Amino acid sequence: MSKIHEIINKSSNDDLLDNEKNLSYDEKQRILNMTLNKIPTKKSSVVNKKKLVIGLLVATMMISTIAMAKEYISSNLDNDFLNFFGINKDDTRLDPAGEYVNKTTSDNGLDVTVRQTLGDEHTIHIILDVVAPNNVKIPQYAHFNDAYINLAKDGSAGWGFEYLDDDFNDNKASYLISYNTEVKLTNKNNISLSFEDFGYYSDDNDEFVPLIKGKWSLSWDLKYENLTKTIKVNHFVKENKYMSIITSIKVSPLSISANLIGMSYDNFYISKITMKDGTVYDANEFNGSSSSSFLKGYTSVEFNKVIDVDNIKSITIGNEVFEINK
Repeated sequence: MSKIHEIINKSSNDDLLDNEKNLSYDEKQRILNMTLNKIPTKKSSVVNKKKLVIGLLVATMMISTIAMAKEYISSNLDNDFLNFFGINKDDTRLDPAGEYVNKTTSDNGLDVTVRQTLGDEHTIHIILDVVAPNNVKIPQYAHFNDAYINLAKDGSAGWGFEYLDDDFNDNKASYLISYNTEVKLTNKNNISLSFEDFGYYSDDNDEFVPLIKGKWSLSWDLKYENLTKTIKVNHFVKENKYMSIITSIKVSPLSISANLIGMSYDNFYISKITMKDGTVYDANEFNGSSSSSFLKGYTSVEFNKVIDVDNIKSITIGNEVFEINK
């Protein structure tokens, strides 16, 4: 150990200077005068030193602040979203598409909470927590006997529940609700959820066994930022002597959808996504939905992992290939 460390380590000991002689009054005064003579007499010199010290302190604080900011910047999305979609915690690009809801409703001791949402123009994902009384154990694949999702506007839609990882050995369970609709979801829309009777299906007779009977309803306004990119294509397709037109394709990190006007087009489905680096995603790997009405069609796929929109080269609908980013 170096001498300075030895001194520091001994600095708290009473015998550190035991071998030194006490200074006399004259010696103390002489040392004091020598010290005072070393101090600059000009006022400007003193001020400059103060400025220098302050400048060093400010610079040090700025460097520390920047370092801390870089260290602590992370996504505001819930960990369940980060894990499910494979989002890095340092990637904040999808943060504007998330919305904290934190609304809870209760009936017969069962609490149902909408924790957070993540959405785009046509798709919304919802993290739902269910907490039963302490004496009720929630089994694997427990669910509501009836569930409804309603938007302020009418339109075709599809949705489903996904069980999030859980040990299922306690009174808590979490779910990911994924909802896709041809209706354009905007900040002006209100969404509501309604549930009835929470339980499970019996392995013996495949009948629903209620753990807790009741009704739960929640509603809130959608206020997340829409990150969807709209590409106008107006591309004509012909099938069975009928002419139709694919009007637009909408792309976001969470989903891709397309709109059609015409009489008939059986090949109106998203079949492939090709990235700039050559990676090809078969749309069958993702959740898809389609709807049609008189002279109108809608098709979409919702990703189970985040896709970098800027790195998509083309989208294949049926046998038609559409360049997205050239």
